[in-house]
Amino acid sequence: MRAVPVRVALLLAAIALAGFGLIRLSDHRACERAGVDAYAFGLRQAGGLDADNVLDALLDRCRGALKLSQSSEAFGRGGRIDASERLAREAVRREPERWLSWLALSRAQERRGELVDAQRSATRVRALNPRYGGQAPGVLPAGAAIAP
Repeated sequence: MRAVPVRVALLLAAIALAGFGLIRLSDHRACERAGVDAYAFGLRQAGGLDADNVLDALLDRCRGALKLSQSSEAFGRGGRIDASERLAREAVRREPERWLSWLALSRAQERRGELVDAQRSATRVRALNPRYGGQAPGVLPAGAAIAP
């Protein structure tokens, strides 16, 4: 007699887990799609894409910092500096120990002309990934100008 409630509980748990898995899969696919769209902005071939929609999809659907960091760079190459910096800051907030997040932030700050802040972020990149020894890739010396 006690086996029925246990079976019902197990069935409900299985249904809940399956639903959760479908939601995660949907989020993963939406995150990947938004990453591809962000890449199009970096190539300046975004066509009819809305940058704000792509940005929102990245922030809402992507769980970790990797896709945000990569998309930040793509937006930056495409001249969308505000979106680039927003993604980079969120990547740093989500995973502060990921050096790639700090590199994306440094590059966004560099594009904005905030070279002192870019140097600080680059220092964090070097602390998290000593492979970059002298200077993080893409970071200009303080006082240098960056081309658009």
